[in-house]
Amino acid sequence: MIFVVFSSVQTLADEVPTLDLFSEHNPPLATYDPDTGDLSGTNIEVTKELMRRSGVPYRLRYLPFKRAYRHAQEVPNSCLVGAIVTEEREKLFALVKPMMTGGWAIFKRADSEIELAGLADALPFSIGVTDGYPATEFLKTKGDFRFMPVPDSSSQIEMLINGRVDLALSGINFVRQFKVPDTMSRPVVALMVRPVEVGLACHKETSPEILSRLRAHLEGLQPFADKILSPKAGTK
Repeated sequence: MIFVVFSSVQTLADEVPTLDLFSEHNPPLATYDPDTGDLSGTNIEVTKELMRRSGVPYRLRYLPFKRAYRHAQEVPNSCLVGAIVTEEREKLFALVKPMMTGGWAIFKRADSEIELAGLADALPFSIGVTDGYPATEFLKTKGDFRFMPVPDSSSQIEMLINGRVDLALSGINFVRQFKVPDTMSRPVVALMVRPVEVGLACHKETSPEILSRLRAHLEGLQPFADKILSPKAGTK
């Protein structure tokens, strides 16, 4: 079932089509509440701010990642929220980017003595990864690592802080907001892997007027995102 959060701007409703936005459940960056149908998190708030600035009418909906990704490929005037920009996606979508920047990094526990000068130094260690995510697919091309695949980003960081893996491959923005238990410390970067951009991945035939309006209002979104990404009290 799809739960809908609807928003529109009347002054432009007759000028451009309503844009359908789809987000996965990937807390804390994007959190879906099945009881209310609401979506929240950094990716969601930054997207809403862009829509407010641009005045584009939109519908924001939850879909599991694979379905959201496919829908944005198949249906004009639809976009995937919080999309990591990759070379493949540059070819498949009309991208609205960068809404914010981040990066892929290999993290270690705060008390870990592991030192990584390069990717080759990580080969002896177990690495928690989210299977199928761009960061994982990227690292697969760089060596024969000891991957420990898990179903979602939260699980891999939990595995790391609980000592079930030596390292974890994750996004810097994700770890900045991850709620760490009070008795533990936030993981730290052991090695930066790659800087990344985050944006909307829209269908290739999305209205040029919509894309133009969105791209014209990207400037200044990073400071807006940074305020949200700053660790809150109690998240360590």
